[in-house]
Amino acid sequence: DVPKPEVVFNYLGQLDASFADDSPWRLSADSAGANQDPSAPLSHSLSVNGQVLDGELRLTLAFSRARHRAETVRRLSDALRDELQALIAHCNAGAAGFTPSDFPLARLTQAALDALKLDPAQVQDLYPLSPMQAGMLFHSVLAPEGSAYTNQLRVDIDGLDPARFIAAWEAAIKRHDSLRCGFLHRADPPLQWVARSVRLPVTTEDWTGRDAAGLDRFAAAELARRFDLERPPLMRLALLRTGAHRHHLVWTVHHLLLDGWSTAQLLAEVLRHYAGETLPASGGRFADYIGWLQSRDNAAGEAFWKAQLAPLDAPTRLLAALPAPEQGQGQGEHHHELDAAETTALATFARAQKVTLNTLVQAAWLLLLQRCTGQPCVAFGATVAGRPAELPGAQQMLGLFINTLPVIASPRPQQAVGDWLRQVQALNLALREHEHTPLYDIQRWAGHSGQALFDSIVVFENYPVDAALRRAPAGLAFSGIGNRAETNYPLALVFAHTDTLRLTCRFDRAALGDAQAQLLARGLFTVLRQMVADAALPLGRISLSTAAAALPAAAAVAQLAHLRFEAHAASTPNAVALAADDVQLTYRELNCRANALAHRLLALGVGPDVPVGVLAERSVELVVALLAILKAGGAYVPFDPDYPADRLAYMVQDSGVAMLLAQRPDAIAALPAAVPVIDLGAPSLYDGEYADPSPALHPHHLAYVIYTSGSTGRPKGVGISHGALAHYLHGVLSQLALAPASRMAMVSTPAADLGHTVLFGALASGGALHLPARRCVFDAAAFARYMAQHRIGVLKIVPGHLRALLDGAQAAGVPLADVLPEHTLVLGGEATDAALRARLHAARPGCRLVNHYGPTETTVGVLVHVAGTTPQPGAGLPLGQPLTGTGAYVLDADLCPLPDGIAGELYVGGPALARGYLGRAALTAERFVPDPCARDGARLYRTGDRVRRRADGVFEYLGRVDDQVKIRGFRVEPGEVAAQLAALPQVRQAAVVAAPAAGGMQLVGYAVPRADARPDPAALCRALAATLPPHMVPAAIVLLDALPLTANGKLDRRALPAPDATAPSAAPEQEAPQGDLEIRLAGIWQALLQVPAVGRHDNFFALGGHSLLAVQLLSRIQGELGIEVPLALLFGAATLAELAAALPAQQRHADEAALLELEAFANTLESV
Repeated sequence: DVPKPEVVFNYLGQLDASFADDSPWRLSADSAGANQDPSAPLSHSLSVNGQVLDGELRLTLAFSRARHRAETVRRLSDALRDELQALIAHCNAGAAGFTPSDFPLARLTQAALDALKLDPAQVQDLYPLSPMQAGMLFHSVLAPEGSAYTNQLRVDIDGLDPARFIAAWEAAIKRHDSLRCGFLHRADPPLQWVARSVRLPVTTEDWTGRDAAGLDRFAAAELARRFDLERPPLMRLALLRTGAHRHHLVWTVHHLLLDGWSTAQLLAEVLRHYAGETLPASGGRFADYIGWLQSRDNAAGEAFWKAQLAPLDAPTRLLAALPAPEQGQGQGEHHHELDAAETTALATFARAQKVTLNTLVQAAWLLLLQRCTGQPCVAFGATVAGRPAELPGAQQMLGLFINTLPVIASPRPQQAVGDWLRQVQALNLALREHEHTPLYDIQRWAGHSGQALFDSIVVFENYPVDAALRRAPAGLAFSGIGNRAETNYPLALVFAHTDTLRLTCRFDRAALGDAQAQLLARGLFTVLRQMVADAALPLGRISLSTAAAALPAAAAVAQLAHLRFEAHAASTPNAVALAADDVQLTYRELNCRANALAHRLLALGVGPDVPVGVLAERSVELVVALLAILKAGGAYVPFDPDYPADRLAYMVQDSGVAMLLAQRPDAIAALPAAVPVIDLGAPSLYDGEYADPSPALHPHHLAYVIYTSGSTGRPKGVGISHGALAHYLHGVLSQLALAPASRMAMVSTPAADLGHTVLFGALASGGALHLPARRCVFDAAAFARYMAQHRIGVLKIVPGHLRALLDGAQAAGVPLADVLPEHTLVLGGEATDAALRARLHAARPGCRLVNHYGPTETTVGVLVHVAGTTPQPGAGLPLGQPLTGTGAYVLDADLCPLPDGIAGELYVGGPALARGYLGRAALTAERFVPDPCARDGARLYRTGDRVRRRADGVFEYLGRVDDQVKIRGFRVEPGEVAAQLAALPQVRQAAVVAAPAAGGMQLVGYAVPRADARPDPAALCRALAATLPPHMVPAAIVLLDALPLTANGKLDRRALPAPDATAPSAAPEQEAPQGDLEIRLAGIWQALLQVPAVGRHDNFFALGGHSLLAVQLLSRIQGELGIEVPLALLFGAATLAELAAALPAQQRHADEAALLELEAFANTLESV
């Protein structure tokens, strides 16, 4: 047992702060009397009580007279005073040095403290950073030449005494430790030190007679001068005399020192000191707040934030949903204001709903974020005050108390405005309990490899700086107040509420254009106005735009496709209609063959809505069959001869075709027995009646059924009516404005509708349809010869196919111009990027480029962009504008229209819509939805494409809202491929994603084998090839032990390894570090990241690293390896091997710099 000590020392602390002028308590001068009965037993033989009062240390010794004489205790107290005075004398005699006990908040070892090489004559205190300071320091170090977090106040002052004003600033700096702080970012962890005294840099100049532009240049130059963050003070003052009684103040300060509340307090204090007021004691130090932070339990905060983060599937990237500016740079700032009447209405509404105005603004911004990004759950950054009520004097302290935290919520369309506001208010109240949690910890818990969770922040100023300046002392007048504050976030919305509500929108012009920033501000105010109009209004009824969606022009009644062909057969019977297989048919000859076959089909029972299968290559037989089926009133169902037997059999059965017209019946695998097969090569089919048939046909009857990929694992049939096909032909031919008798080439599979543009475009306009042989369209040299020999004027092709032909032609030494048509090139099926567009313009300058977009469900294409022959460097081809009579809308998830420039899902309406999916009523109802703006029961098709509409009405493609991709121009649902992969006997789980490759997008499969299986990836590909068409077979299959999941249990696509980054037949294994440098680096990573092992290809951020750990990593590299590394290097070399490879070059740069310094020093010696 430890013996009981005989002496107890009780230090009561520094009491001056507790009894400051603004404290409700005062020390009484009266005697308090004995604090215990003289006869009561003492707990210890000797008690020493100490306290600091009125700036003096007082020690009181209590003892038992039964144990000690008073004289003995008096000698002891004298000796204690002598020792203290000797200690003070020793310290004042020049002795220097610190021990960890000098800076308890820093929690350093002696070795770590010594490594900082602090000067005791300068350093008063040392302690860690607040969470917000840590984040700001990281970004300031990451971009040392940037101006983020350097703030500047500019104001005109009349009647100023400069000397008195400067003295007031100097007094404030002397009074507050936080204004004398420097920041040691290479310490581990980063620390801030307080200087005992600093000199405020002040510039005083006479600028009388100079113009405002000169002042602006001076202020910009002050802003451009970077602070040395380690050397306080991180502020400077400039007083420029601009008139007999006027000065222009430029105060430049780093945000690390002060938040907005502190800034306003500091200015008020400076003015009070200037006015000669006696200021009360400061009441506390920023270090007290740091100590309070260290005393908090972080477990509750972690649990709270993990629950908040659970529904957030991905970071909210607002600016990624907006058009990127072309040449923006620098910072932009816009100012918006609601007048007093509207502001009063907002405040009154907020009070009625028992929420704050801040909550109302946040609720509106969350709704706008959801609409603009399309994410159900969204987040933005909110700045919280961060001053704990339980910390005495916190409201009077100066420092950076604020914290930026994510506000995460999921507005629901059926939710009433009032309920939504109360939900956001409750969220804010809950957040206040955990508002001191560092943002970097929250981002790490989110499981997105430390990525930022948002790119916009909302700040609601509770004490604007100009409000402090309005309380000017007598004789002073302030005007022209300008306050510049820049963050690392690309968009900051700063609100100030006085009699009006003012919004300052600050944004990075490299990420957001001025027009889009204006659009966001207007959209926010539009949402606010709708919210305050009706608390019962469902959120789904709130629009970002006050303008109604434009309705399409009325569609003209178009002539049916086969009737247009018949009209040309009558008017120009001898014109060439079709060239294929070295055969040319005139319009009369083609019409006669199609009529003869049509009458045969009618005799076999073909009529309206009767599906007829067609299995043929691009050939004369194919065209005759399609025309004949249309003429008979039936619906053709084209199949590709290359389809696997299983897939072909499924589509034949699913479509319910009455018969199958086949080019080569002998090559067909087993089909359902009930389906008769008719040989298109039989000459007898084309003998008989040649008159145009006239069945009882309505435009709503089916014209064809095209099968597309389906997410359930099976393809689905899309039914297109005669009227829809006719409407399409009328619209697209009007847009293309082709020359009479144009020669048009079809190179795509007949099983897709991509080729319908030229197939029917030629036959319905009097042109000549060319069908190059299959071997020709994939042989660049042969294709070029065909195009040149036949002088093809119009070609429609998939960009990926065209790119391959161009590459092949270049390799073969064939002129690229020969691959292209003479007049018009129509590109469709996938996006045309800027590089391909530039290549096409250069290869054939006179060739007109046209982009054609449209899902099968909207009849071939609904958007057309005629780009012409003029190059536009750096620009690809946009989607285009809708055909006449077609409606194209950008809507959010609740079918609300979005303004131009805001990304959303493309919905298409009008007569070109498909009838639906064959035999799939539920899927039809899901994809073809009621038009919320129509009163006649019209429908809209949900394309699943994420687009935005430009101000000129042109639509731009941004991606998919689901996983669907385009492979070689074909629509592919990766879910269908994954379902087929998972159905293989050796596979337990599977996923399929699209990845960019040299030739365009390709599919990559990921398979988790069954416990007893070791499948060969190549064998799995072969098995899929037996059931899927070539474009749906993955280019590679990677075997994994388990599919990576996000924190929410969903497939983590970002964590899937690339095919070339993993072994082909096993899960990836960690490769050990190689060489001394990699091994030493791995040790640093392990210790810092607290992981058991580090592989040479492991990514620092994927292992749990974040911005602050990155700073610590570089500090440890310098400490242990002696190499000084810039922070930006880690972001470009994030794997262990990459970083190790980059360090020697960094060391060489440092050595060269040292040699240059040494040489310069030697030169100075020589000159002496």
